[in-house]
Amino acid sequence: MPRRRAGGFTLIELLVVIAIIAILAAILFPVFAKARERARQTACLSNMRQLGMSMFMYIEDTKGAAPPVFSGWVVNQYGQQGSMTWQESMMPYVRNDQIFKCYSYGGDFYGYDVAAPAQVVGAGTAPLLPAQWSYIAPCGIGLNWYPAVNYTPASGGVPASLTIASARGSRTGSSTSIVMMDTNAAPFAGPNALMGIDFPTWQANSRDRGWFYGSERHNEVGNVLYLDGHAKSAKVSQLSLAQFEW
Repeated sequence: MPRRRAGGFTLIELLVVIAIIAILAAILFPVFAKARERARQTACLSNMRQLGMSMFMYIEDTKGAAPPVFSGWVVNQYGQQGSMTWQESMMPYVRNDQIFKCYSYGGDFYGYDVAAPAQVVGAGTAPLLPAQWSYIAPCGIGLNWYPAVNYTPASGGVPASLTIASARGSRTGSSTSIVMMDTNAAPFAGPNALMGIDFPTWQANSRDRGWFYGSERHNEVGNVLYLDGHAKSAKVSQLSLAQFEW
């Protein structure tokens, strides 16, 4: 009478199956990672477009004045004194600090729903930045501070301030002028001569430096919002100085 084969797999069969699964995982995991990053990129682009609409409403309400890049000596609800960044000026138009965050970076919005750290110090390459903030959002989306021309240094314990004189130019035909872009950490983006950051230095370090340097975190590209209101992905390292002008 023939013997029936016992159930189960042989060691060789198990090893073959494990090898096939490992090969499939090695192929599919990078695809899944790129798909996840593409979804985050789309969400970040949507946030930028909404921020752009809010900023344009702010500009219309202030007769052409852009939000201050940062302004000195304000007090938040926690009694903390210091500068605030442009995001706080726009809160009446957005009413949600999550919109300032890039999903691939994270970061915190200090001073509004969460108390700011005792001291938030600017990068060593930008010593003119205020030493203390009552509001700051290093969330990975930065306002282009290249057009800023009105700088008031810190004095008598009052933090410094930096403002853009006006939203120069018309939104019509300004499809290449940068308003906001992905940054590595800062709420500010791009070169700024007042802060000692010339364009060649910024461009040379845009891939591997933190703070106000641009970031190509979304599958080797970064998100950029333009003055005519549209947002798209671009190679940050290939942006030109003219695009930062308003």
